[in-house]
Amino acid sequence: TKTSPPDVMTLAARHVVDAMCAAGVRRVVSLSGAGVPDSRDPGGAGPAFMRGVMKLVVPGLLRDGTGHLDTLRASGLDWTLDRAPRLTDDLPAGRYRTGYLAMGPAHAVARADVADYLLRLAVDGGEAGEAPMITSKE
Repeated sequence: TKTSPPDVMTLAARHVVDAMCAAGVRRVVSLSGAGVPDSRDPGGAGPAFMRGVMKLVVPGLLRDGTGHLDTLRASGLDWTLDRAPRLTDDLPAGRYRTGYLAMGPAHAVARADVADYLLRLAVDGGEAGEAPMITSKE
């Protein structure tokens, strides 16, 4: 929100990581935006356009999302950061694509589908040390 600190996601990740380490909990699944870059992302006009717009319009949000990811990477925990595009209130599709995807501004996903994916990751432990994206768009 407008009243949140500019690094709210990074700060939250640090606090969660510290608490998990203190409690001996190893698995963390978190959520950020699709604009957060990862070296395994494919190139293309869509992702380049999306990140270019974000750098102009919301550069702090992009920095904060990247700090969030960097915090998880440095944590030593079994982490997964799901990177989602625009979230919608649509009914769940029940199917979605995940992975390192070439997403652009037209991509979106229902919040319910993201919740389903995050719960699956938390339960099965899949994609530890990864930052996959999710979308309902083919």
